[in-house]
Amino acid sequence: MTSGGRSGDGAGGDLPLQAGKPSDPHVRESTEPRSPDARRLADWRISSSQMRLLALVSALASGLVLWAGLGRDQSAGLAAAVAQRARLVSANAASAAQSATTSAPAAPTTSEASAEPSPVSESGSSGKSSSASAPAPGSETSESATPQPESASPQPPARTPPGTASPTGKPAAGATPTATKIKHVFVITLAGSGYAQTWGSGSVARYLTTQLRPRGTLLSNYYAIGHLDLPNYIAMISGQPPNQQTATDCTTFAEFPPSKPDASGRIDAPGCVYPVSVLTLADQLTSTRRQWRAYIEDLANGPKPVQSCRHPISNQPDETQHARAGDAYAARHNPFVYFHSLLDLGDCASDDLPLTQLGADLASPAKTPNYAFIAPNLCHDGSEATCAGGSPAGLQAADAFLAEWVPKILASPAYRRDGLLVVTFGDAPASDTSGCCGAVAGASTAAPASVGGGRVGALLLSRYVRPGGESAAAYNHYSLLRTVEDIYGVPHLANASQTGVQPFSEAILKGVFAHK
Repeated sequence: MTSGGRSGDGAGGDLPLQAGKPSDPHVRESTEPRSPDARRLADWRISSSQMRLLALVSALASGLVLWAGLGRDQSAGLAAAVAQRARLVSANAASAAQSATTSAPAAPTTSEASAEPSPVSESGSSGKSSSASAPAPGSETSESATPQPESASPQPPARTPPGTASPTGKPAAGATPTATKIKHVFVITLAGSGYAQTWGSGSVARYLTTQLRPRGTLLSNYYAIGHLDLPNYIAMISGQPPNQQTATDCTTFAEFPPSKPDASGRIDAPGCVYPVSVLTLADQLTSTRRQWRAYIEDLANGPKPVQSCRHPISNQPDETQHARAGDAYAARHNPFVYFHSLLDLGDCASDDLPLTQLGADLASPAKTPNYAFIAPNLCHDGSEATCAGGSPAGLQAADAFLAEWVPKILASPAYRRDGLLVVTFGDAPASDTSGCCGAVAGASTAAPASVGGGRVGALLLSRYVRPGGESAAAYNHYSLLRTVEDIYGVPHLANASQTGVQPFSEAILKGVFAHK
């Protein structure tokens, strides 16, 4: 089934995501002052009518699918994806209503769908995407500014993160998402050369170690989940453990057999393209009316004129496993294309974009997504031993990529105001099988026996971290996901909810989380 797209004219998949936007010039707004909670509740009341329109559109779409003879399973997959998104948005509407009446924000809830996914039959979308709105910009602050200390008052209690996900994605009873001062998160993931080679005194990554390292906090005991790229990228956005296919980079773009998540949200089955019942951080952000985007280098350089969401055909070989002349795109560096929850409703088509789009989106906070996932091509991430044209390869190429793009991020209004940049590595060399936090590569019964993906390290840059700082606490890619979920007040997905997995501490992200 072709992955649908959202367009700027409000068609199709955009409807449930644009709830509360006063786009109708014939609707008169009350001039009476309203509290922020009252305005928020009013916005979600608007979304309920749009949800009814979505139901009508989805019914028509399903009918057209059947009429075109595309098959019952494909139609069922589209209907399941629509139902899943509708429940996510409706649950957040209920949370907003409760917040307006109790003054305590409730966690957004999610729900699983049981129908089989629709097979992916095309390698991307060439539709032009539009930028969803981000929080309105306020006064900007200097990049070098540090958070102002709290006024003298009793010490606040320790932060309580959102509850772990249940089979329906609901947080544990009594859990309340925490507010946060970070509104924009940028994640850059590179190929690992080993901790000592990357961060040691003899590292060839001079920009990373001599210019960025003094400006941020290094997580020196940060570990990968497994070896090779894909299992680690999948873990960063969904919390799913490796399985037999993802642990070997999914050389075939294989659909999962009929499967449902277990009580923690994990899928213990072989496969590559997860069914609609498996959620991602992108689903969570969309359902809370936040914007996400992936910026993947060389995405638009393939043999077909694809401008977004480029992926192999279902159950066919992945032809992006190796670099090609003028096209070093790798699907395995783009984890969003492996989830039907994003493929089937057009989120991937509208928000999974070429790296060249990043510069324009950094121009203003309104265009900058709340979550930006940035991945270089096979040469510039350090994977290739030799790059086409004789350009630098390995860690030196990855460092050059950082030197080109990180200054643009650090200079952007969104980062300077309330941003967090995370620079990390997919995995360590195969000889390093160390891991941490009780989350090992064999966590899935379908995964090959292994321990972990090795020590890779991660660097955090923000006005809320200490320049030149270092933390020896144990973290991994699930910790990164859990931290971002805490930043945006959404439940923890799959292995991010494990007891041994902790978010980055408040000693690292100083003054970020509000205390209730």
